[in-house]
Order: sequence, then C-alpha cells, then structure tokens
Amino acid sequence: MSIQALAGALLNRLSIHKPIPLDKFADVVDESRIPLNIVPERPVIKMAKSEHVEAFFRDGTLRLGTFSYYNEFDHEEIGDRTEGSFILVGQHPPTTAFVEISGGFNYYVFCCYSGDADDACMHRFGYDSSYRIVEVEAFATAIQKRIGAISYRFSECAYSKDKVIIGKVGSDFDFNVMSARLIDLVNEAKYFVKPVAYSNQSEFRFTWQMPSDVDVPLDIKCPEAIQFCER
Repeated sequence: MSIQALAGALLNRLSIHKPIPLDKFADVVDESRIPLNIVPERPVIKMAKSEHVEAFFRDGTLRLGTFSYYNEFDHEEIGDRTEGSFILVGQHPPTTAFVEISGGFNYYVFCCYSGDADDACMHRFGYDSSYRIVEVEAFATAIQKRIGAISYRFSECAYSKDKVIIGKVGSDFDFNVMSARLIDLVNEAKYFVKPVAYSNQSEFRFTWQMPSDVDVPLDIKCPEAIQFCER
C-alpha cells in the first residue's frame, strides 16, 4: 500500500485491511520541498497596522507569536487550529513509520508575506501598512540574540490539502520506541506546511527554537533588527 493511501487511512480513520478509495488518499509533502534558511529571491514583506510599523522603526518593537496562540486566535486569516499538528512519515529503508502528533510549542513564530505587498491580502488581515525585510538572515540572527533562542529557521510555506510530511531519519533512529523523538521523524520543515485554504497568504515564516515551551506571544524591542529592513 502506498504512503498516500496509508496516510489517507490514518487521516480518515479507515481500515488498512480494505482498499483505500482514491479520493481518500493523502496529499503528502516531502521535507525537501521546504528550503530551510535559504534566502528567497522574492521580497519578504511584513504587513501590519501603521502604528506597529512606526513602533518597529522607532525602537524595534516586534511581536512574536506562538503555535498555541494561533491555535486559539479567532480570526479567519490569522487563526489556524492546525498549527503544530500533522502526520509525520519517517523513512530509513526498509523501515517507514507514521505518527499523528503535535509539536513546535517551544518555538516563537513571525509571519510575513512572500512577494510584493498585496493590498487585497492586507485588507483581509485588517492591515494598512508594511515594510520589507531586506537582509533576511541578519534579521533572524538579531532576534535570535535578543531573545536567547537556540536556533532559527526561515522559509516560504508550502500549502497542502493534508498536513502529511515525509522525511528521512538517520540510522540511529529507534523505530521501536515510543518517545518524544517521534517529532524528529521529519525535520523542522514540518512547521512550514499549512492547509491549502491559507494559500492566498503566500506566507514567509521565521521560527526561533527556545529552551522550553512558550504559550503566549512575546513583545520585544530589537533595535538591532531595524537596519535590516526598509519602509
């Protein structure tokens, strides 16, 4: 049985002992599709309310979100109850493992737009201003230092009908043990896959890994980051 069929059975709670209908097959994203920490050719735009843009260029004021926050946010564009939840498929031939799991709750998140500023998208969010992050890696590094993060990742998001992500694991991975390591069946690309319903957002995302879980957004002042952006 194919990975798409098995993942579809898991998604739809179907028996694997019967043929899986084609319309129940899962849409699977390979982790290699997510170009982690590769500076994009397209502009990276932060859309926001004008007062927040002014605050950023005044003293570096920024708000970093969390997956828990977006899970609960009641806004059709900003809220996403699937954040941090996915089916992971890890492979190290001849073994393939599936797990339905949630994670990423020790990450701060900063969501931007990939491409030229889009007025229609800004309107859907209720925003009226924006700025461009010109030096993407330097911007991420400045915030990492400010908040004491372990690491950062950035990438354009991939959109999929189903949040099923497949990746490769090393020979030292023990498939016979149920543990927190199951979250590592796929690399951090899993945090950059969103439901296709949000594809109009053309999201470019930053994440920063923290030493422990974070639940609520973090408001910071990072004046060091201003120099890497332009109005």
